[in-house]
Amino acid sequence: ADRIVVVDEDLGVSGHTIAGRKGMLRVLELLEQGTVSCVVVRDIGRLTRDEFNVDIGLIARQCYQSEALIVTPDKVYDPADPSDQLMLGLQGLLAGWDRGQIVRRLAHHRRAKQARGVNINGAVPPGYEKITNVPRSSSDHGKLQITSDAEGRDRIRLILRKGLELGGVLAVVRFLREHGLRVPIHRGEEMRSVTGADGVT
Repeated sequence: ADRIVVVDEDLGVSGHTIAGRKGMLRVLELLEQGTVSCVVVRDIGRLTRDEFNVDIGLIARQCYQSEALIVTPDKVYDPADPSDQLMLGLQGLLAGWDRGQIVRRLAHHRRAKQARGVNINGAVPPGYEKITNVPRSSSDHGKLQITSDAEGRDRIRLILRKGLELGGVLAVVRFLREHGLRVPIHRGEEMRSVTGADGVT
């Protein structure tokens, strides 16, 4: 157990490439040191965010050089085996293509809804509020503005600042919990209380 290193910095982190994913960069660093015998992932798609297969190529090459295996629930890949090299490449291409398709599809539907003046999911992001008291014919109808609530505005600024400073969502959540700070949530037309799994309302 003391030889297992859990790398979870990238949980909840999205990105087009490996460059902003600290966990993946750490994995590459450990592989370069030659101290890794295998890299265990939930699925091959977690190793790539790139439609052109660059990310998985970096990791597979580093695993090959350090003689490490790539382990998934379905298969153990040996990057030194030509057939596994081919499969890793194909799996990476499919994962990158799938991610790209999902992003494009979501962006298309979001733009289509916004063009029709539909408020996405009826939800207003924390820190914003709908512009009210304007006629439907107005160009401002359905648009959002920064909230007039000073406390909510300040809390959102703090969350964004801490996100940049601490480098991750989980670190921000820990910071907020340690300091007893609550996150403002706005849903629909008016505020309502929401109780989380931890019983906090």
